[in-house]
Formats: sequence, structure tokens, C-alpha cells
Amino acid sequence: MAIRWDKFTIKAQEAIQAANDAAAEHGNPEMRPLHLLRALLGDKDGVVVPVLSKIGASPESLAATALLREHLPDLKVRFVNVVDLFKMQPVAEHPHGSTEREFDSLFTTDKPVIFNFHGYPWLIHKLAYRFTNHVNLHVRGYKERGNINTPLELAILNQTDRFTLVIDVIDRVPGLSGRAAHLKEQMKNEIIKNLAYAHEQGTDRDEFNDWVWPLIPQPKIASSAGAPLTMTWGQSLPQTSRSIQCCASQRAI
Repeated sequence: MAIRWDKFTIKAQEAIQAANDAAAEHGNPEMRPLHLLRALLGDKDGVVVPVLSKIGASPESLAATALLREHLPDLKVRFVNVVDLFKMQPVAEHPHGSTEREFDSLFTTDKPVIFNFHGYPWLIHKLAYRFTNHVNLHVRGYKERGNINTPLELAILNQTDRFTLVIDVIDRVPGLSGRAAHLKEQMKNEIIKNLAYAHEQGTDRDEFNDWVWPLIPQPKIASSAGAPLTMTWGQSLPQTSRSIQCCASQRAI
């Protein structure tokens, strides 16, 4: 069935065109969801970025996921955006809660989970302690650090920034600490460099203020054994290579 472009809003048409241009620019034969995501996130006057911010979808969590995709392409990452914190506790405790099966389907039963939270970390542990994979749940959150700071500087001080999240992944995915040691050092250097810049200039670099989801060519990855990492946003976890379960950017509504 032919697409009725007149049924789309002007903004939607612009986003689709930008996604198509991005696909062509990177030599992709077809437009994929990631191209459209990049177009939507890159539209500063659109509604997508404010909506994601409103529901707690931290740019730092998304940026950490992008860094992992760029530097560790064989690492399978699931990004989950939790908009109802009651989902983090058993259904027996709250009508919005999750069953064991529902929780395990998102957070698995044995994969590392990095949870980047806008509030106090202990709250997530209190909600999720009864679930099987709570033992692998590592929560980053507010530590009451900072005063008059730039957004990235404040995130770094509370260890909820993209660089710290990448380091957490390297430290917690089995077998990754050795072969990704160079990336860990790079992330530490980025923390030092960006704190210094914020102190000197009173603002963050433009590349962080204007950050958009990058388009990264996806190499073919052979299947291998290993524990996966997951930073999730509702996608199903691929069954190839190593991965981590990581939950990014949570907010109650």
C-alpha cells in the first residue's frame, strides 16, 4: 500500500526526510529505525527531546549506550527506560508491579544491570530486592553532590554521567575489564578533561550541549559465549555475543 504523505504532519515529514538523508549519507541501502531516532533526537525544536526529558530518559544514559556501541561493537546492550517505578517491585506489593516473568524478561536472571536513576540509589534496591537478578543490579543516582554546576559537571560529580556508566559496564561484564582497559582509561581522561573545561568556561562543550544519537555502522558479529550487558529501552535482547543488562534513566509518573 502506498504511503499517504499528506496524512503526516510537516514535522513528521521533515523527520522522515532527515532520516532518509542520514541513511544515504552513511551508505545504507534503506532507512532503519536508528536513522529515524537520530533525526528525531537531532530536532531541537521538536517534541521528542522534551518528552524524553520529561519521562526521565537521561541523555547521559543514551550517550553511554552510544559510546558502548561505538567502542565495543560486539557487546550487546539493552536500554530500558522505566517510567513507572512501581514496575520495579512485585505485583503482590502494588497493582502496577511486575510478575517474576515480566521482570526477568526485561532484566534477565543473570546479566549485569546498570541502573541510572534521577533519585537516591537505595530506593531502587528497596523496590527490586525480591527479584532474582537483584544481586546483579548496580544503581547510580543522586549523591547530594554539586552546587552551581553545568549539567555534565553535576552528572560527573554524582557519577551518573556517560563516562562513569561506561566504566561501570567494563567493570561488571565478565571478561571485559582486560580487553577494554584502554577504553576505561579514555573515559577517566574524559572525566578529568570535561571537569576542567566546566571550571574554566562555566559551561559544557558544544558536543555535549548539542549531543544527538550518532549513526554507527553495524559490523557483522559472530556468535560467541559470554554474559551479556543490557542498557535497555524496550528492545528484545539479541541472542549473540556477550552483553550486559543495563537500565537507563528512570522516573516515576
